[in-house]
Amino acid sequence: PGATVELAEAWDRFRSESGKGEPTKADRLKWLTARGAFEAELVEWAGEKFQADSADKALAVARQLGFELLERREEQVPEAKGPARYRVYLKGRVANPPSYCVRSIERKRTVSRPPAPFITSTLQQSASTRLGYSATRTMRIAQDLYESGYITYMRTDSTNLAPEAVQAARAYIANRYGERYVPERPNRYASRQQAQEAHEAIRPTDVKLDPEAARGVLEEDAWRLYKLIWERFLASQMAPAEFEVITALIAAETTAGDALWKAGGRRVVFDGFMRVAGLSNGEQLLPPLAEAQQVHPFSIEAVQNFTQPPPRYTEASLVRALEAEGIGRPSTYATIIQTIQDRGYVEQINRRFYPTLLGRIVTERLVDRFPQIMDLRFTAQMEDQLDAIQERHLDWVKLLRDFYGPFHQHVEKALAEMEHVGGTPSPYKCDKCGKPMLYRIGKNGFFLSCSGYPECKNRQAVDGQGKPLVREETDHRCPNCGKPMVKQVGRFGPFLGCSGYPECKTILNLDRAGNILPRKPPPVTTDLSCPKCGKPLYLRLGKRGPWLGCSAFPRCRGRASWSNLPEEKRNELLAEL
Repeated sequence: PGATVELAEAWDRFRSESGKGEPTKADRLKWLTARGAFEAELVEWAGEKFQADSADKALAVARQLGFELLERREEQVPEAKGPARYRVYLKGRVANPPSYCVRSIERKRTVSRPPAPFITSTLQQSASTRLGYSATRTMRIAQDLYESGYITYMRTDSTNLAPEAVQAARAYIANRYGERYVPERPNRYASRQQAQEAHEAIRPTDVKLDPEAARGVLEEDAWRLYKLIWERFLASQMAPAEFEVITALIAAETTAGDALWKAGGRRVVFDGFMRVAGLSNGEQLLPPLAEAQQVHPFSIEAVQNFTQPPPRYTEASLVRALEAEGIGRPSTYATIIQTIQDRGYVEQINRRFYPTLLGRIVTERLVDRFPQIMDLRFTAQMEDQLDAIQERHLDWVKLLRDFYGPFHQHVEKALAEMEHVGGTPSPYKCDKCGKPMLYRIGKNGFFLSCSGYPECKNRQAVDGQGKPLVREETDHRCPNCGKPMVKQVGRFGPFLGCSGYPECKTILNLDRAGNILPRKPPPVTTDLSCPKCGKPLYLRLGKRGPWLGCSAFPRCRGRASWSNLPEEKRNELLAEL
C-alpha cells in the first residue's frame, strides 16, 4: 500500500538523520509509536526457533519475506572485537511480501514493587550511574548533608526505617498524591544476611523538606544527592506500579513455511511509586490490534548478536561486586576504590576500570606468593571475624596469633625468594641497539629500559597499560644543545625534555595551558650559614619571590628569613641571580 511505502521512506530518512550511527532504542520506539507502527522479532521459522547465525541464512529468509537485494557490502569495524568485527550490510526493498496477520493477542497485568531505601552501597551505585559521582565524592557530600542535619547516618547496611519516619512518609504521600498511593501496610525490606544493622537506612531527616524547598538552601552537588535520597525514601513507602503487558503474535505464510513474529508492548495502568521515582523503561505502546487483522511490514532488518565478555567494572558495579563477595563494609567501600587508584593499580577510562601494568604485576606476584590471603573467601571470612570481635563473640588475641605466625613465615620466604620487579621482560626491542627492553620501576612508576644497560642507556616512558609512549617532538629547540624538545609526562605533570637525553638533561616546565614557563635561575651560594646545620644557604627564586634554603636539602630543611636581611645585602645577592 502507498502508506507503507511512505512510511518506509520516512523510516530511512529518520535513520540517516539520527546523526551518530543507529538511533537509540528509545528514539526508535518514540518514532514508531507516534506513527502507529511497531517492531516485531522473528522468533519461529518453518516450525523451528529462528536465529540469524549467518548473512546467507538471513538473506535467504528475507527473500522469502519479499526482500529484493540491491546492494551487499562487507567491511571490518576496528573498534569491535571477535566475530562482530566482520559485518555484512544488505540493502534492498520489500517488493512482494506475503500477507501478515495477527494470530493472537495476550494481555496480562504485572506489578512492580518499589525499591528499598538506600543503604551505603546502593547510594554509591545510584549516585554513580545517575549523577556521575565517584564513591568518594558521594560519601563526602553525604557526610556534609548528615553533619548539617539533612539526612540520617550515611554508613549503613540496614534497610530498616524508624517507625516515626514511615508514618511521616505515609502522611506526606496521602496529602500530596492521594490515598491510592499509600499501601495498605507500610513496606518493609529485608537486609542482606550479614548486615550489621547498627543504623537505619539513609533517609531525609524531615520528609517535608522536599527537593523544591531544599534547592534554595543547598549547593548544586549536595542538592542533587539530597533529591536522590529523598525520592528513593518516599518511593520506598508508596504503592506498587501496575502495568498491562501485551504480547502479539503475527504470522506470515511463505513457500518455505510459516514465519512467526512476536511484538511486545507495555502500558502503565497505575504509576504508583514511579510517580516519584520516574519510569525506568517508560511505556512501550502497541497500536490497537485485533486478531486476524492484516498488517504490513515497511522494513526488514537482519541483526546477528554475539556473546559478549563481561563488561569492565564501573564504580557502581564494583561496589555491587564487593558487597556480593562480602568484601568491605559500608564505611570502607569508597576507601577501597580510592586506594587502588591512588596506588596506581587501576585507572579509569570512560568511567570504567582498567588494570595498570603495576596493578597486574603486583597482583600476579601476590597471588603467586600469598594465594590464601589473595583469595576472596579469605577476605570475606576476615571481615566476618572482625565483626565477631566487635560483638565480643571472638577472642581478638587468639585471632591475631593464629594469623600472624604463618603469615610472618610466608613474608620472610617471599622476601628471600621473590624476584625483583625491576627486570620484568617486555615484548619490545631497543630501537637503538636491538636488545630486549625490560620494565623497571622508578620514582615516577614503570618505564622501559634497555637490557644492555649501562652500555646502552636507552629508556622510554610507558602508559598505564605498559605500552611505550610515542615521543612527540615539538618545534622548540633545547636551549643548551639545540636538539628538538619532546613532550613528556612526569610526577608533576607534562613537561618538555631534550631529545638528546641522557647526554643532555635539559627540561622546560609547562603551565596548565601547555605554555613554556620561564626557566628558573640556578641557586646562588651565599656566605650565610644555615641556622640548623651551619652549611651555606642557597638563594633561590620561587613563585613568591626570593627565599633562602639550606644547600644540604633534603637532608636538612633549614631556612632563613629573606625579609629580615638588610636591604643592601638583599640587593647584593639578587644581583648574582
